[in-house]
Amino acid sequence: MYSESEFIRPISWRLKRGHLLREKAFDKVNTEKRDIFCFFDLRRQQIRLVMADASLIQKSRLGLVDIPDDISFPDLILQRATEYGNRTALIDAQTDVTMTYAELRDNILRAASSLYERGLRKAEVTLIISNNHVLFPVACYAVTYLGGIASTVNPHYTTEELRYMVEDTSCSRIITQSPLINKVQRAVRGYTGLQEILLLDSKDGYTSLKELIDSGNPKFVSPVRINPVQDIAFLPYSSGTTGRSKGVMLSHYNLIANMYQDMHPSVVFGVHHPETFIVFLPFYHIYALSTIMSLGLIQGDILVVIEKYNLQLYMNCIYRYKATLLHMVPPVALQLAKANKSKNFMASVHTIFCGAAPLGPDVERSVLQRTGISTFRQGYGLTETSSTSHIAPVKHWKHGSCGLLLPNTECKVRDLETNEALGPNKDGEILLRGPQIMKGYWRRPISTANAIDAKGWFHTGDIGHYDEDGHFYIVDRLKELIKWKALQVPPAEIEEVLLKHPAVADVAVIGISDKEAGEVPRAYVVVKRGVKVTEKDIIDFVTARVAPHKKLRGGVQFIAEIPKSPSGKILRRILRGMMVEKQSYAAKL
Repeated sequence: MYSESEFIRPISWRLKRGHLLREKAFDKVNTEKRDIFCFFDLRRQQIRLVMADASLIQKSRLGLVDIPDDISFPDLILQRATEYGNRTALIDAQTDVTMTYAELRDNILRAASSLYERGLRKAEVTLIISNNHVLFPVACYAVTYLGGIASTVNPHYTTEELRYMVEDTSCSRIITQSPLINKVQRAVRGYTGLQEILLLDSKDGYTSLKELIDSGNPKFVSPVRINPVQDIAFLPYSSGTTGRSKGVMLSHYNLIANMYQDMHPSVVFGVHHPETFIVFLPFYHIYALSTIMSLGLIQGDILVVIEKYNLQLYMNCIYRYKATLLHMVPPVALQLAKANKSKNFMASVHTIFCGAAPLGPDVERSVLQRTGISTFRQGYGLTETSSTSHIAPVKHWKHGSCGLLLPNTECKVRDLETNEALGPNKDGEILLRGPQIMKGYWRRPISTANAIDAKGWFHTGDIGHYDEDGHFYIVDRLKELIKWKALQVPPAEIEEVLLKHPAVADVAVIGISDKEAGEVPRAYVVVKRGVKVTEKDIIDFVTARVAPHKKLRGGVQFIAEIPKSPSGKILRRILRGMMVEKQSYAAKL
């Protein structure tokens, strides 16, 4: 918020209509140097001077933590694995095969030595296209130990979507699984930059990661010098609403910073380590990649890995392995809230942690009542924040809140109309600044400049507020990104697909509310004059060309015209109004 102010001495300024002019001045009360803005108030027809109130920049109430900047991310993993020795690190829920921390360390070094012998070099991108697998972390850390960049990819992507990832990253290697190999081979057809395809499992004609481990050197020391602040470790992709998904450059330091922030005693994941997690969230997603897999291993926890989720398997694993802390997303929380016998499986669990999308307080309470668990904590973050920026505290957490700012993190809630910083309990866009904020978008300097302003504030595109105690609440998304069961569905991608249909003249896609999935995509279609097409035709066309989570589960509505602004931007709020009116009318039938 800005407040009008008097000044000790006059300041010089020039007014140019339509522009904010920034100067420096001294406040009469405390002579603190601040930003002053001069602008023409159209409503009052007068020039106004306003001063930024720095007190409305929210700093973490948890203070600061020391973050090392002289160690690489995989070196931190290896260091901790050495400390934990013969403790269990990973368990394959399908086979019950275990991997100790000592074995994890040896496997990473062995795999890295073999990859180096096969030519993997610093700054080369390796795509990891896989479902959850106990060797997934070995692949990630072996690649990054050599200064390579690990880019994790949704295995359900179509051939066309994989092709985009291959070309956008200019990857030199792909690590995948045998059931995906045919799709991967189609995706790389004609691409000349690929050196090899490796498998986490095995198939005739392909080298497996296990073979690399078996032939590797457990005493290998990487000859590569890594600059933790500058060099990229992970390159996950974050979907956008105005184009294709973008690679998010996370440096070694970004990731290490987020680990140390998450381990602050007030917000730490877990009470007594080792905790036991049942990991069903996909490792390619930043939540599982960073907060569950990486942080869990750094803390010495036990990760029970499920390749593909189903509720009964999940419940059985909780009971069988005596899970102590559950990481989940809202759709799974909703399932637990409805499960009749969930309390019978949960005796060992002390805390549920939920992220990736907001969850209301009523669902929280229902889950706790059904399961008998005492604590339900939420968090908030994005791919661009290395996973987390807010976490509900271990004690005194609040229902429906995503928690407190992590240490070393600042936040500002921006008024969408005036750009002013807002005080407590006022909704605006969440802006963040901290050591976990990405370096930028891969090969997209303009997108980076649009996302991170000149003062280092990352504009999240999410709407929320904070209360007087510094607890934050996410209420909406400024971005039009649809989240189906916590997976990102960019409307622009579906619109691009639909515009290739011979019967479609124009189209817009929005997310509509769904109790089970959170949101589902719905298409509003303008049909070409004189052409006939059915809803089924449209849905089938999309289904054949996108990943399963991007299907038009919200259906298709045919309309005469897509509402747009003079500049051609789709007015999605009008479509939402049409949707509400249609639902209201249907309720009367």
